[in-house]
Amino acid sequence: MRQVPSTHFDPGAAGHAGGPQSGERVAEVVDVDHFSEVGRPEFDLQPVGLLDLTGGQAACRDARGALVIPGLVDCHTHLAFGGWRADEFELDGTDGKKHRLADLRGPKGTLVMFICNHCPFVQHIAAGLAQFALDYQPRGIACVAISSNDVVSHPDDTPDKMAQFARQNGFVFPYLYDESQRTALGYEAICTPDFYLFDQARHLVYRGQFDASRPHTEWDVRAGRARNMVPVTGADLRAATEALLTAKPPLADQIPSAGCSIKWKPANEPDWA
Repeated sequence: MRQVPSTHFDPGAAGHAGGPQSGERVAEVVDVDHFSEVGRPEFDLQPVGLLDLTGGQAACRDARGALVIPGLVDCHTHLAFGGWRADEFELDGTDGKKHRLADLRGPKGTLVMFICNHCPFVQHIAAGLAQFALDYQPRGIACVAISSNDVVSHPDDTPDKMAQFARQNGFVFPYLYDESQRTALGYEAICTPDFYLFDQARHLVYRGQFDASRPHTEWDVRAGRARNMVPVTGADLRAATEALLTAKPPLADQIPSAGCSIKWKPANEPDWA
């Protein structure tokens, strides 16, 4: 699976309207990777502006130009292009059964989500995930969630607590434990939550955010308000799913998901983490 960060950067990094401006110092960090796949042009990625606010707090802009205030953000996912196909897996579920992707996939498509119990980003949208599954599983979109976190370093993510989390949030989809972390490595998962929407042939059509809502204060330059004021609707993932169900092209504008980093075992931490 070949990945690149989102190509939809806001070039006006320092000249935004709204949000903290006083005393910000911009230092560009260039993150450029030329991506080439069959049928895909190369993408030249633009610099990401990092800012230092008065008071000595570090901050940065996300791929949409939003000013990220220090707090809970660990990372953003990268977008994946090139018709990548879902890797098979067989994992234990909170129901005590083993589950294979081949058995779980839906007739119209499959949503694979990497989540965990302790992450505030997941907790913030958990009810929305349950509602998404209630709305789309009857329409042929299978949903499955996977937790790959190291439970030695993060005991809140143990399988027994996964089962409790699933019950508390009304999950109507399998919640699987990736103890070896091989599945997360195969999918190149980066954070929780991380969403992969596949068509009926298991080709990737969407990897992006659930919606623009966040559990913390993050200034959205485009909307001119804090993202923790945005309701949880699943708007982005729902739009991608509707496009899939109505045979429309995949969304061109896919905004990376944001969340807590996957908690890798020391021997498993990948280069992209």
